Amino acid sequence: MKRRDFVKYTAAGLGAIWVGTKIPPWVKNDRAYAQVVNQALNFTITDALKDMVTHNDINIAQNYFWIYQEATLPAESPGPLIFTLEGAQINLVVTNALDENHEFAIPGIGFTTGPIAPGATFTGVINVPALSAGTYLYFDTLNAPVNRVMGLHGAFIIMPNPAAGTPYNAADLAGAPHVARLFRDLGNDGGASPWFPGLRWDEAGDNGPEFTPTPGFRQVVWVLHEASPNLFAEVGDFPPGQDFPAAVFLDRFLNNSFVPDGKNKPPADQGDTPQYFTISGQSGHFSHNTPFVTPFMRVGEPCVIRVLNAGLWTHCNHIHANHTYVLKVRSEFSGFNQFNIFEDLNPAQVVGITDNVVWLDTFGAHPLDVWDWLAPYMQPPDVPNNLGIGRADLQIQLPVDPEPVPNFGVIVEPSTGLAQIPRIRAGDTPAGETTWPPVQELNMAIPKAGTEIRGIPAHGPLSPMCYPMHDHSEPTQTAQGGNYNQGLIAGLMFIGDRNELGRLQRPAADSGIAVAANGVFTFPNAPLTFNDPAFGDAADNERAVYGPDFNKSPQPPAGPQPPYEEFM
Repeated sequence: MKRRDFVKYTAAGLGAIWVGTKIPPWVKNDRAYAQVVNQALNFTITDALKDMVTHNDINIAQNYFWIYQEATLPAESPGPLIFTLEGAQINLVVTNALDENHEFAIPGIGFTTGPIAPGATFTGVINVPALSAGTYLYFDTLNAPVNRVMGLHGAFIIMPNPAAGTPYNAADLAGAPHVARLFRDLGNDGGASPWFPGLRWDEAGDNGPEFTPTPGFRQVVWVLHEASPNLFAEVGDFPPGQDFPAAVFLDRFLNNSFVPDGKNKPPADQGDTPQYFTISGQSGHFSHNTPFVTPFMRVGEPCVIRVLNAGLWTHCNHIHANHTYVLKVRSEFSGFNQFNIFEDLNPAQVVGITDNVVWLDTFGAHPLDVWDWLAPYMQPPDVPNNLGIGRADLQIQLPVDPEPVPNFGVIVEPSTGLAQIPRIRAGDTPAGETTWPPVQELNMAIPKAGTEIRGIPAHGPLSPMCYPMHDHSEPTQTAQGGNYNQGLIAGLMFIGDRNELGRLQRPAADSGIAVAANGVFTFPNAPLTFNDPAFGDAADNERAVYGPDFNKSPQPPAGPQPPYEEFM
């Protein structure tokens, strides 16, 4: 880049901030949420060079972005995840440090700074409307779609005020009784539902200290995006004060050729189509294994997934393990905004379409679409269940193989050295005990523990139970045209059984499954959370997924770093 000097930032994960004059008590009292709580937002519109998923010593893989840099959080693209409440007032300062006009806008609630000239500063107030609870994209609408796709976008989440036990307010629920009924079934009826006898979506820690901690509001945010290093660099080099032609950008971004050379290195002529596909700024391992993108929940802990398509591709996101419920769909482009996304279907031909929440495993969405999914976190259907998916508990355990599986078990060896980091090695699994939880599988690694490829550990423990989310738009699963599973992926992680007293027979002492005094199961290798008693001693432990210093950004590092210590 010649236009200006800028700082290089490594991929650090999506920052989060609570803002406004109204902060709910559960934010202040829960360390998982109370990271950055402000009365104001202070943005600088600037640029940055970001290390991407394939960046290493022999492959310099960086991408130029325009970014919303919030003063209290690390720089990142997309901009920080912003939470607030209906009716809040948010003081806003936005300074444009780039060379052309830019903007900060939340079209879904009718807010915009208007064009901000180079070097100028906007000062104003965002008045969050009443009855506006939902998921919104904030972005730069100028020179569309260039400014947005260059990185000037982020997620703006409005929580209902007062709380209504769902992501929506009481007025919304009155107009969408099928959504209200779903959340009642998902625990809001006190566990009386035979379909989902689990915890409320907003259960938090209200069920007493003897229970395994449950996140206050089980929700994650997926901001979908794609980036072209060649084209973005050219935009950065464009003459100061001039807008890059939007039609040229759109054509080259979508239609230019990209042909990898098959040598695991970027080709000499990479073209202008995207090479990187991200969820909330991360790709591959770094999006699939962080609980700020991939939810880590127990059976019976329903999770809301807020998805925003900030890019230019149409995505068909597909989740394994559970079908998900499409709660609501909005379009920042067309203004489409409703709960029943298929209201145009003929009720005589599709029975129940007008009074049920659609349940599916793949959902296609266009650029600027915003949609809320709900993953019910039912017992995964590939685990045998003699009563059917999502119904009441097993009454008779199905047969299991009582014999240990030789050499595929995960054996934890005592901590040694100053770091006090446990090591693992291969050994026999425990004997099979129950259909659910699958004790044998939860103590297994494939390939065997200790397997290495070129000195890097390559084994994959099967616990927590990991189910992928991938996009059926196949190119988005790669980075630089390389290996599948290096792009726009996430998933569902199952870290334990339902958070209820004495639901299942207690596993044997050598099963590797942690059992609380009340009989609640936590699977092996489950991550620690802020409220876990062991969290304070886990600064060098990968299970401390929120990072060692909760006073800083809530995000963990982008992923395990060399020398790939085997944390447990």
